[in-house]
Amino acid sequence: MSNNSELKLRETSIERTSTYIKEVDKNNSNNIYTEILFALNNASYVAIDLEMSGIGESVGISIWRKSNQIAQLFEVYNYSLTCCPTTNFTISPESASFLIKNGFDLNSPFKKGIPFIPCGLPREEQSGNKEMVPQCVLQEIFRAISASNTPIILHNGLMDALFICFNFFCQLPDNLPDFCVLFTTFFPIIYDTKEIAWVEELNSNIKETITWLEQFSFFGLNI
Repeated sequence: MSNNSELKLRETSIERTSTYIKEVDKNNSNNIYTEILFALNNASYVAIDLEMSGIGESVGISIWRKSNQIAQLFEVYNYSLTCCPTTNFTISPESASFLIKNGFDLNSPFKKGIPFIPCGLPREEQSGNKEMVPQCVLQEIFRAISASNTPIILHNGLMDALFICFNFFCQLPDNLPDFCVLFTTFFPIIYDTKEIAWVEELNSNIKETITWLEQFSFFGLNI
């Protein structure tokens, strides 16, 4: 392949991988649900990031599908879902100030947030809200991700995993080992990028240490 062809291919790849995020709220969530089901078909993995500020949690979902035409190129479907639980919640002044400084509209969750009932609540508390939220689109989205058996990617994701399980699946167990077993029944393949980075750093440090020790061994020293 010529240099010009290589350059053209790289330019095409960059252009096609530009980031686009679709905003999702209660006004378009039903239509987006159908789109997400389509995107999950043959998905390579799903990246999930939650903003649990206390003001109507925001859910970020990126669905990645490897392109059949060009190696190392992915089709990416990005969604930012504005949510609003039907239960009472609080927020600290510090968090509110931070959100306002970063352009967050504090009215947004109440005006257009997708309502949801946490599945982990006792049944009597859930039944009191079901008239307000006859069908939870968010729950259907996460159950569709689970049913697809697509690997999910989190970053420092324990709190995210707890939030997803409690709000969209069931009550939480009393201890961490039981929770890990439960969560992997919903999402069998999980990657945490923080843990991956830590392991890579650890492996690098181990290799450097071994090299350092080998230098002393070379000179006949035992450490």
